[in-house]
Amino acid sequence: MMRAAEAATEPGLQLDVPAAEPMPAGAFAVRMRTLNGAAYVNFRSREVKGQVRWLHLYVTPDGRWSLWSALAILAKDEWVKPPGIPITQSEQPDPELAAGKWFNVAGHWSDSDYEVWLNGQRIAGGRIQDPDGFVPDAFGKGFQVGTAAGQPGQSGFELDYAAIWDAGQTKPKTGE
Repeated sequence: MMRAAEAATEPGLQLDVPAAEPMPAGAFAVRMRTLNGAAYVNFRSREVKGQVRWLHLYVTPDGRWSLWSALAILAKDEWVKPPGIPITQSEQPDPELAAGKWFNVAGHWSDSDYEVWLNGQRIAGGRIQDPDGFVPDAFGKGFQVGTAAGQPGQSGFELDYAAIWDAGQTKPKTGE
């Protein structure tokens, strides 16, 4: 089990869960809990000429969740993150996702679709399309989990496990 803690004056902790190769399609599973902070998972990363897009699942300390389409733009050697675009969100807090509780996140993505589960319940999924003209020339090598600092004091997260699978298309056998 990984444990991490920090002073609340820091922006948060993040852990990259790497894959050996860039992954245009993949799946992941993670079990985590936060201490005095919000949790997040970033996945389906794609890049083209100074722009990176990804999906961002965010779980607040009271157990509310939201899924966003996120963007970072390279401007004058610095990454700028404009506000994300909301995809969906919970209608009310789920006490089983609140800070201090262990919860599971699983998901998969491809060029055209995605699905996300929290504690075994499908919360989002469907078709996803990059904006017109956004043709990725690079793909992320894994996914990220982390926490954003909460109230004053210590904040952090514990990670029980994290796994990633390459779900890329394989060439059909030709019999040769």
